[in-house]
Amino acid sequence: MKYSLLVPCSLFLSLAVWAILSWPLPMHFFTAVPVSAHGGEEHAVRFMVPSDALQLLYYFQLVKEWVTGGTPLFYNLYEFNTGNDEERFIPGGYYVPFSLIYTVGALVGGQAFGMNLAGVVSLWISLLATWLLLRRYVQDELIVALFSVFALAMPFRWMQLMDASPAGYAMMWVPLMLLGLDLAIRDGKMLGGLLAGVSIMMAFFGDLHVFFFSCLLLPGWCVLAGIAEPRWNLPLGKRFAVSAKGLLPLALMMIVLVFAVSSQSASLDETHMGSGRDMREVAIFSPQKSGFLFWEEHGISNQVHVGKVLPLLLVVGSLAIIVAFVRNPRRQWRNMLFWLLLLVGMGGIAVLALGPHGMRHGGLYSLVREVVPHYAMVRQAGKIFTLMPSLLALGGALALYAVVQSLPRGDWWRRACIGLVGGGLIGGNLFLPTPTLTYLDTRQQAYQAVVDDAEKLGIDPRALVITLWPGDSHFSSIYQHYAIAHRIRMINGYTPAIDTEYFHDVFRRFESLNQGYLGDDQIENLFSRGIRHILVHEDIYPEKVAPFPVSFLLHTYMSHPRLAFLDQDGPVRAFRILDQPRLQMGDGQPQIETPPLFPARLFALDAVRRSGGILGHDEQASGSTLVALSESGESVTLPWTATPPAPNLHFLVRARGGGSVMASVHNIDGQEMIERDLLVDSNEWEWFRVEVPLLTFSQVALHLQHQHGHVELDMAMLTGGHWPFLAPGESLKLAAPLFFRAGYSDLNTNSVMFRALREDRRIVFYGPRMPLAPGRYTVDFQFTDDAPAGTQLGVLHVELDWNTKDGPVFDVMAGEELSFSLDVPRTLPLSFSFIYLGAGDLRIDQMVLTRQ
Repeated sequence: MKYSLLVPCSLFLSLAVWAILSWPLPMHFFTAVPVSAHGGEEHAVRFMVPSDALQLLYYFQLVKEWVTGGTPLFYNLYEFNTGNDEERFIPGGYYVPFSLIYTVGALVGGQAFGMNLAGVVSLWISLLATWLLLRRYVQDELIVALFSVFALAMPFRWMQLMDASPAGYAMMWVPLMLLGLDLAIRDGKMLGGLLAGVSIMMAFFGDLHVFFFSCLLLPGWCVLAGIAEPRWNLPLGKRFAVSAKGLLPLALMMIVLVFAVSSQSASLDETHMGSGRDMREVAIFSPQKSGFLFWEEHGISNQVHVGKVLPLLLVVGSLAIIVAFVRNPRRQWRNMLFWLLLLVGMGGIAVLALGPHGMRHGGLYSLVREVVPHYAMVRQAGKIFTLMPSLLALGGALALYAVVQSLPRGDWWRRACIGLVGGGLIGGNLFLPTPTLTYLDTRQQAYQAVVDDAEKLGIDPRALVITLWPGDSHFSSIYQHYAIAHRIRMINGYTPAIDTEYFHDVFRRFESLNQGYLGDDQIENLFSRGIRHILVHEDIYPEKVAPFPVSFLLHTYMSHPRLAFLDQDGPVRAFRILDQPRLQMGDGQPQIETPPLFPARLFALDAVRRSGGILGHDEQASGSTLVALSESGESVTLPWTATPPAPNLHFLVRARGGGSVMASVHNIDGQEMIERDLLVDSNEWEWFRVEVPLLTFSQVALHLQHQHGHVELDMAMLTGGHWPFLAPGESLKLAAPLFFRAGYSDLNTNSVMFRALREDRRIVFYGPRMPLAPGRYTVDFQFTDDAPAGTQLGVLHVELDWNTKDGPVFDVMAGEELSFSLDVPRTLPLSFSFIYLGAGDLRIDQMVLTRQ
């Protein structure tokens, strides 16, 4: 095929593969970007899904800022900015050229168009480069076209691109590197060496995994290209000279790369993965060998999936190549040796892709980690599959070509064989799971409020965003998107490698802000960094962040004397940090009973650290397991729990028996805050309260030690506020913001709003996780919605035991009230979990419990 036809033909095939495998993305080309290779629904595109896609988009947008002059060149001002802009001068590749392609596309058609355009270009160049490489080994254009498409449709490539991993874009450089090396070694063309060098350098700019594994492949491919049939009939000595000349540009560029890699390695050594990834962590993110042949519904092993047709083809092709060698060894020895080494290389890559799950319990992988510098930093062993689309395409093409050559002469046999193999190879990949897509916001009013307020103060807009993470949480990608959109210098950030200095100087220093505690010393430190604003994302607040729901933080910040509320846009609130405390209203007014603080920290005492004691079984205990203390010195100790000071902060302990235990609460400094003798005298399970007199943010632990008698312990929790045990006829109204939840709250109406285009289809609302007195209750789940009557909005699951999750399930229907009777047999923590189905917008007002 002529080059004039090859370019448009390869573009057409690339677009066809992209359109089929990414559907329904073509329908949203200008409005949405992919965030995951699976789990999507055509009509369930949501706004602002936290993901690696938004992180990559941040860097693409940063390059656009530099190009358009919005931000100084190489200044990454809007993440991890601790106060000194000069420290954010970070020269680098920043995913060039894809970030530049994005810039052009974004200027023409918006952010989504720019990002999708970069992905399409990567696929097109990949297919074109693979085509040009394969046709140098296989003299059948139809086979070349088939396996060029196969390389594009491999699940690993598609998963990387749809997951918005930089590797999904940068894999384009692998076939270009191999093509360049082939041109340099077999043809002696310096242009080939230049292409290989540029590809390696661009891979370094684009993705460190692709770069690292490409460097490991480079010498092996040089050997293969040297063995392959030469393009020119030259003596061996001249062949070496010609090849060396062709590789000269590559050698020069590799010298330059050595210095860049050394600098990058030094920065990585300062992160948490500098000493290497723990093998247990690697095992979690590594595929199983079953993934090679069998597809799983949701599994990491799918990344190494090649199906059953290709291995069978390689076996049959091997037989055909062996037969050809036996018939004419003098002419076929090069092909035979090339084939054997190619198979060995692909087999080695396949074994290494399994990581600790490889042969001999990962023995080869462990050896490579020890021998190859920096290999121990790789967390996802399967990333080495970045090399496989190009190599498998070549292997498959050579195998099929050998089979076709061994068939009876005739074009019909050839086409039938190629068609049959092609259908088996690519047909299965056409039914990969639908990708998850997300729409992109262009504006966030709470972030804009920070910009406007900073302008009034005459300062650069700088902010700390809650939730603050150590730096490796994908939730921070949401902050990145809004921060660069409004050019707010944010102390938060998102990177796979946690910087040790940042972890201690920023995260540990300000960690308590996540739980609603902001001290004067922290305010002064923020001021010293030029940070005068705090942004709170109440919908990004998983329970591991704090011991209580986000409502406690919001109430604390809204009433904090050094914070002034600026604005709210959906789940985001903006605050200004004041120079001086504002006047507190309401002094001397009657104290209102504080609402309960639902606990995130519940402990099954059979699972915590204990000294002595006997495990027992009881159906009335949580999880049916208890700990019996009857001897002197026997004890249980709860884990350290970070907590802010809170109203009526206390532990609740569920116990029964006849005797006593000494309950003592310690802080992280080893100080005993309180000690109380719990007298237990009941055959029924009862709750005992242990106060926690905390005045500042700290970590606390509860220690329970046997004093006398026989005491059985079930569980404990850390809670606060007031939680009543209802008498018959009494009711308890629980406002929706008190619960653990997603969505956003209106503190004036005490309701929580869930928007179909914003919320995930999962549990978005749950609680209270508090005990009720045994009896019969009426439960009223009060909500309003905008869906057509009879539409199922979600499912409410009643969990009579937080540990086992056992309990009845009720459908939540639009236009219908949900009220039901509930028998509570035990004094175990009760919880309601609402699974949102996204059929319409929903406002939850409150849950009312009435004891009959």
